[in-house]
Amino acid sequence: MKSFPIFRIHPLIRSLPFSDELLAEINADSDFLSFLEFYSLPFGYDEFFHFKNYIQERNVTAILEEAPKSESSKIELRLIGAVKHTFAYGRLLTTLAGRGDLNALEIPHLFESEDDLNATFSLLKAHRYKNVDQLLRSVIELAVRHAYFSLENSFSSENHKTKSLSITNDRDGLVTKLISKKLLNNNEGKFIIALYRRLSIAIHSGYRYLTYPEEPVNQNKLFLQSLSNMQDVSLACIYIILNMMRVDLNNNIYRYRERDAFTRSKAKYV
Repeated sequence: MKSFPIFRIHPLIRSLPFSDELLAEINADSDFLSFLEFYSLPFGYDEFFHFKNYIQERNVTAILEEAPKSESSKIELRLIGAVKHTFAYGRLLTTLAGRGDLNALEIPHLFESEDDLNATFSLLKAHRYKNVDQLLRSVIELAVRHAYFSLENSFSSENHKTKSLSITNDRDGLVTKLISKKLLNNNEGKFIIALYRRLSIAIHSGYRYLTYPEEPVNQNKLFLQSLSNMQDVSLACIYIILNMMRVDLNNNIYRYRERDAFTRSKAKYV
């Protein structure tokens, strides 16, 4: 895959998803914070400070306290994993927008996807797991649609009205088109398609996704599944954004410029 020589993908991209940590174990050296600071270094952002604020704003402690008590350590690891990945996606967008790396026409799609991700926390706290999955499916659609229209350089409102979104592995599916344009590799494409299908089954009320079936334990399963979905959707969005940054686009949407000595000295070609 062709890359811009003045930009690079952080080596930690190869270790995604981020490592499991309990909330009390997170510190300034945690891998997801190092990942974000790699991109935001020219701005001097204190990502640990932003993460602590994010925890408070999303009522993560309250969600944890109200979560099913069985398997509490497993639940906390899953919840914090989801929080770290949703946080990382939002902060990555903020940094790229601040650096001027996002085209003005892309920003509405990307920040809408971040807003939907953040809204899932309120639904999670209210135990509205099916609604969580509805929003998460919208996040994937926004991220994939944004990537497709970026590659096609066709952000016009008319195109948005007429082009249907099909996240499938058939010939006309948008994910298939992104693979053919080398934005996604086959494994990433399969991951996104499988995730999208899983969310589709959930929101179309497959029995095992119902909130109130006969088995009380279903609440625990749905809670854990929603957390996994939140992490996986955030991860898919991060993959899409990082891949967009390294694909050579003929339409100049992503024409990176040399910005500072740090970018040049730390460049890692991928």
